[in-house]
Amino acid sequence: METRHLAYSENVISAFRFQFCPMCKAPLKRGLILDEIARIHCGECGWIQLVSDCVCVISVVRHNGGIVVLNHPDDLGAGLPGGIVEYGESPEEAAIREVREETGLETKIVRNLGWSFIGYKDFPGPTVYILFEMEAVGGTLREGDEGPVRVYSENEVPSIPPEHHGSWTAWNRYKEHR
Repeated sequence: METRHLAYSENVISAFRFQFCPMCKAPLKRGLILDEIARIHCGECGWIQLVSDCVCVISVVRHNGGIVVLNHPDDLGAGLPGGIVEYGESPEEAAIREVREETGLETKIVRNLGWSFIGYKDFPGPTVYILFEMEAVGGTLREGDEGPVRVYSENEVPSIPPEHHGSWTAWNRYKEHR
């Protein structure tokens, strides 16, 4: 018996390259359903694979006359607070939550610095970054899950590598708009 596999484009991470329905285990197929997009679906039970791009937030946080920077462990370089927008959460809520989780600071949004997009072949997949400038209004600066946190004067912020696309873009947008 010949087995056919659905072909996925390279920008779909392997964890989402289903061949069989996760509900009824029937072989999946590709076809136009719901709209004009060819979607993977099950002809037996009607399950549809709806994988969304990842939406993240990155924030340039001003605190005590400087900028809050994460110094990632394992020599990953400097970055800014941020993370994934959870289901049911607005980007603004996510930005405030991520800064609190990663730095201990309570913040308010000063302005939106725009957005950026990057396509990854690995987790979390294609990503839209929503960028914010924020100001600390309370809390106590502390190390979070992402590693040591420090406040640098704007002129002394360590280099953020371009591989940290969201942080790199947010920092450069902030510098362009001050």
